[in-house]
Amino acid sequence: MAIYFANRVALGNARGNPVCSAWSKVKGESPLLGISCTGGTVGIYTDEGEPLDKENDPPIKSSRGADAEVLSWHPTMKLLAIGWKDGTLSFWSEAERRVSEDKQTHSSAITCLEWSEDGSRLLTGDEGGKVGVWKTDARGRPVPMVQYHERDAKITHICFRSVDPSDAASQPPEPPKEDGAAAELPAVIFYYGILTQEKGVVCQGDDKGHKGHLYEVDTDLVALLYYKEKGALVALSRSSTLTVHAPKDSSWVSLVKAKLPTMEGVSSLQVTWAGKHVLASASDKDSMVRMFNLNTEENFVLMMGEENAMKKVSSLAFNTATNSLAAGTKEGRVAMWKFVGAESDSTEGDSSRNPEDDWQLLPGVSLGSKVTALSWGPNMRLLVGVCMDGVYIMSKCVLQHKIRDKNAVVQLSADKVVIESCDPTAQAGSSAQRLLTTSMQITGVDCTETHVLLWNGKKAEVYELARDDVRMVSTFPSAASSMAIFKESVFRTNDSRVEVCNLQGTVKQTLVFDEVHGKAQHLNVNGEYLAVTSTKSYLKMWKISGREAKQHGPGPGRRIELGDGDELGEVESLQVNCSGSKVSFILTSSENQAKVDSRIIVYDVEMDNFSAFDFKSQKRYPEAHFWDADEPKLLAVESRMDAANHAENDSMGLDTQEVEVTTLFSTPDDGVLFQEQHQLDPEMEGCVGLKVPFIFFFKKVQGDMGGAQMDGPCVKSGVMRDFTGLESVDDKTRQALLNFSYHLAVGNMDDAYKAVKLIKNPNVWENMAHMCIKTKRLDVAEHCLGNMGHIRGARAIREASEYKEIDARVGTVAVQLGLIQDAAKLFVACDRYDLLNNLHQSCGEWEKAIEVAQKHDRIHLRTTYYNHARHLESIGDTPGATSAYEMSETHRAEVPRMLYENNMLEELEEYINTTQDKKLMKWWARYCESSGMFDKALECYQTAGDYLALVRVHCYRGSFQEASEIAAESNDGAAAFHLARQFENQERIPEAIQFFARAQRYNHAIRLSKKHGMDNELMNLALQSNQRSLMVESAHYFEEKDMCEKAVLLYQKGGNVERALDLCFRAQLFESLRTIADDLGDDTDPAILMRCADFFLEHGQFGKAVHLLVAAKDFEKALNLSIEHNILITEDMAEAMTPNKDQGTAEERTNLLRRIGKCCKRQGSFHLACKKYTQAGDKVKAMKVLLKSGDTEKVIFFAGVSRQKEIYIMAANYLQTLDWHNDAEIMKSIIQFYTKAKAMDSLSSFYEACAQIEIDEYRDYEKALGALREATKFMAKAQRTSPDKDERLASLNQRISLCDKFVQARKLIKTDPQEMVRICSGLLEYPPEDSHDVESAIRVGDVFALLVEYYQSTQNYEQAYHLIEKMRDRNIILSPYLDQEMVESVYKAMGVPLNDTRQQADDGEDTVGEEIDGEA
Repeated sequence: MAIYFANRVALGNARGNPVCSAWSKVKGESPLLGISCTGGTVGIYTDEGEPLDKENDPPIKSSRGADAEVLSWHPTMKLLAIGWKDGTLSFWSEAERRVSEDKQTHSSAITCLEWSEDGSRLLTGDEGGKVGVWKTDARGRPVPMVQYHERDAKITHICFRSVDPSDAASQPPEPPKEDGAAAELPAVIFYYGILTQEKGVVCQGDDKGHKGHLYEVDTDLVALLYYKEKGALVALSRSSTLTVHAPKDSSWVSLVKAKLPTMEGVSSLQVTWAGKHVLASASDKDSMVRMFNLNTEENFVLMMGEENAMKKVSSLAFNTATNSLAAGTKEGRVAMWKFVGAESDSTEGDSSRNPEDDWQLLPGVSLGSKVTALSWGPNMRLLVGVCMDGVYIMSKCVLQHKIRDKNAVVQLSADKVVIESCDPTAQAGSSAQRLLTTSMQITGVDCTETHVLLWNGKKAEVYELARDDVRMVSTFPSAASSMAIFKESVFRTNDSRVEVCNLQGTVKQTLVFDEVHGKAQHLNVNGEYLAVTSTKSYLKMWKISGREAKQHGPGPGRRIELGDGDELGEVESLQVNCSGSKVSFILTSSENQAKVDSRIIVYDVEMDNFSAFDFKSQKRYPEAHFWDADEPKLLAVESRMDAANHAENDSMGLDTQEVEVTTLFSTPDDGVLFQEQHQLDPEMEGCVGLKVPFIFFFKKVQGDMGGAQMDGPCVKSGVMRDFTGLESVDDKTRQALLNFSYHLAVGNMDDAYKAVKLIKNPNVWENMAHMCIKTKRLDVAEHCLGNMGHIRGARAIREASEYKEIDARVGTVAVQLGLIQDAAKLFVACDRYDLLNNLHQSCGEWEKAIEVAQKHDRIHLRTTYYNHARHLESIGDTPGATSAYEMSETHRAEVPRMLYENNMLEELEEYINTTQDKKLMKWWARYCESSGMFDKALECYQTAGDYLALVRVHCYRGSFQEASEIAAESNDGAAAFHLARQFENQERIPEAIQFFARAQRYNHAIRLSKKHGMDNELMNLALQSNQRSLMVESAHYFEEKDMCEKAVLLYQKGGNVERALDLCFRAQLFESLRTIADDLGDDTDPAILMRCADFFLEHGQFGKAVHLLVAAKDFEKALNLSIEHNILITEDMAEAMTPNKDQGTAEERTNLLRRIGKCCKRQGSFHLACKKYTQAGDKVKAMKVLLKSGDTEKVIFFAGVSRQKEIYIMAANYLQTLDWHNDAEIMKSIIQFYTKAKAMDSLSSFYEACAQIEIDEYRDYEKALGALREATKFMAKAQRTSPDKDERLASLNQRISLCDKFVQARKLIKTDPQEMVRICSGLLEYPPEDSHDVESAIRVGDVFALLVEYYQSTQNYEQAYHLIEKMRDRNIILSPYLDQEMVESVYKAMGVPLNDTRQQADDGEDTVGEEIDGEA
């Protein structure tokens, strides 16, 4: 157990009250504490509160009388920076023991001092708004670098950005430069907060002279912290507003903004980091610490315990090395917590746990007055508190304890120990208890039968034990951190050696460690053996029984390691056994030196190997370890549970203790094996030693137990579970039991049985049975139970064999032996929560049973509630039993039974009225009815909605009107049936029929209707019934009464179509026959269908006759009838007439399909005809029919799937009749079909048509030329059978030549117009007999137009005019080729009137029009 003890610092000659303090942080060196006091002094003190230089205390004084406001130590040197109220900056070095000052940088009170992590930079800030940046030179002296000045502002906070500068991705954006300087990557970036006009501003700067404002806050800042994990800044303002800002692009954006839930009137706010992503905050109005996880956005509070429940927080401090949080109060108390959970970077909180469970409340410390400031020291055991009346150093003291040679020493406080005899066989009250008070703070204790050794790292004291007194033998200086005593010798560590001294401290012998081994660190003595470990984890052993210590075990030293290559931490403690054959170690975690490794390591000297036992599976870690005083292979380990594991075990209903003692066997071949676990009594703190069959525990320390009289012994012995009831057995039996346990743990059953086979004591066999439970050896347990005569236990073993899980079988036997906790753990280990549930029920632990059922055994949850209810009923807890019955959902039967059996009728009625449960209300109504309370029964039936019961009671009372209304309104079938039977008994037939119908009991209603001749009602009831048997039965009734129409309808509805048709024929009911015929289908008897068809033929109903013939499978007759009388064949009829492939011959089927297709074609059903021709295999006819439909999409599809040449050509020819030149898909299909059909001549003709379209419609001679070339290519591929192939090829080549010439001419109009004129003139000068060839290739009008446009553009109007006249001479209409304005401009330039030409053109157009009209 660790407790913090407070020592007040002797401020010496320092005058005034303390202002502030700071710890030096140099690793590996004794820390120094700087304290500033009013009156202008700063003192330097050791970690024990003593002045560093008593002759010159305080060493730092202000000649100006100003107070030091801020202190800050260099992180790697003992250099103290001091900021004074008058603006002076002082530096004090321990090495030089002198003060240097700077009065130039600042002229107003210093408010901030902050060193960078590596100590290369120092930041200073003052009330006048000036920020100074300093660096340290080669000799460690601060040198100013750059200063910034914020006008009309006060520097309130400063912090460095602790991010790797090489990580470019993590660099924040450059702040805006006030001086316009070019951006430069800063070497060191920092942030500072300023107060200007009651408003806070956060700024950024660097050591290169760049600074700028980042963002503003609503009021002045209380805290400014750098959020390393997010690269962000956390700010807390005076208005309790918490903000988090982070850089994004070129600015800073707000991530979080929250109002802290503080009380009004707060004058002091504190905030500090309390782990990864976690902030702790408090105010002087809070009696708790509020925690905020900025990553998961969780918030929770830490309470300060009952002792500090109403005290108000005035200061906070967090130790990152130990994850410890301290809170000082206005009342002078310091509360502490330790984080024992697991840190996580997850952004989602764990809803299954409470975050406050991760914080363990530690014992607090009481100081003198209000704690204004707290600060953790560089090591893990120092905390300084600045109070109104002084400064207190709180030192963490681990209370020491030792048991050896029948004496036990237990530390009670910093300077007190109690010495007791620990002989459990001595008579009660015979052990002497002696209190020893020293003048030092004890850090270590050891003892022998005659002496006690105490030390504190600076000195050691040796005491001699008398019967009733303790006498000091000697005191001598000793800087050893670890010491031990053996007979007349004291062993102590001193650098790289172990010194052997006499009791007065004089060195007798030196045991040396090599330089490679490191410094001696821990030592332990047991019996005649000494074991020592070094700082580099080496082990050396000596035998110390002679005059001089002699080397034992590994001579040169043995490095502590495990064979699996795991990295190990540093040695925390070691213990050697009584024979010097084994040494055990507890190590720190290799991942976190502040935590303990979950393994206990054991070194076997003889085998020269290491083995380990891991407590990780139990979610525990070892805290102390002890070897048995006499048994060299038995080891006891005190383990402590992770606090985060308590909630999980509690949810399983297991009793868990934070501290447990586990005994282990160290074996040469099988490593470290589990023996058993031992629970501590609530008043015990931990284990102090082991001596079979006893384990020794020491009590919890409650504050300062000073005084000569102790309240009972501090050390208490407990019996090992394997030896319960056998404390006084002889040594031979004790050793036999120990050997039995050892061999059982190893698994050597033969040796285990040999060790105990001669023992006759039943108690011994019972203890051995308990051992078998721990080792899960049921075969041995059965033998032990037989020797005990334990009949139930033996039966339990046989019954448990049905369980497949070994833990379940062992747990069942453990229950019979009274090992309830062991059984519970075994059931949990094998996930048999049903057995755990039953165990809790059997033990009367109903809350635990219900909790287990709710979380792990829900299938038995209702059964558990039921059993709990039965238990509560048996003890007379009626309300509790009622609630449990409700949870088990058996309350409708069990609660009335319970209350009725107990004659609690009023309570029963009240319960039913309260629950308003319909089933219970119905039960109570029946009870009232049976008791003659009809009105109350009716009321309850009404509430329960039991309309049958209401009608029954009303009928019993003769209230038929009320019963009728209830049955009619409720539509309850049972109620209506009951009322109908009552009416029938009273011969009220109409009412009876009505309510039988409401109850849908149509058989009864029809029975009454037939009996009383109510034919109209009978017809309606038969149709409503929807029951074929009732309809047919009613039809028989109507047929007998010669009411044929009704009979036919009911026969038809009842499914007896043959009888209905027969009756129609006999009674000549044509309309009914037509109605029936509409419903006839393929499943009807063909004879009936043919008979109906003949009937309709006789009466000229050919359409219905065809329908029935098709249904009768007489397709020939149906088709002939359709053709003869032009009956439209629908798709359904066509499909019905299409025979299956297995019906008749293929020829008959084909002929029928052809006839159907032909008939459909005549009727205009082209798609249906196509389908039938296709089924008949005649795809050509199918395509021809489909072409008549004009369905282009289906034509293309059918041609694509048919894959026949003739069909391809037909489809392509059809597509050419469409507007193919405006539809690219149709053009593509034409080309594709001609290509697939290999109709090259047709494809060539198509390309010719494409070329002509391009010329006539678009005047695109380039595309036309390409089409003609394609036509020529495909024409060349055409077969020789084509009669005009050669002529067409010659014609195509001629057209290509002419078209190519014209295309070339059009291209030359800009580059070589004379050549263009020559080519066009050549085209126009073709002789008349060849002009047809030119017109077939190009349009002559386009040639004239090209020349006219050229001459007009060159203002050669005369040539243009002559060309236009030639066009007229050839009767070429001008408007399609020449623009009217161009023609006008040419004629105007030639001086020729345009009116004459227009008239001529009009005459020509009229002539053409007349010719067209004449042709028409």
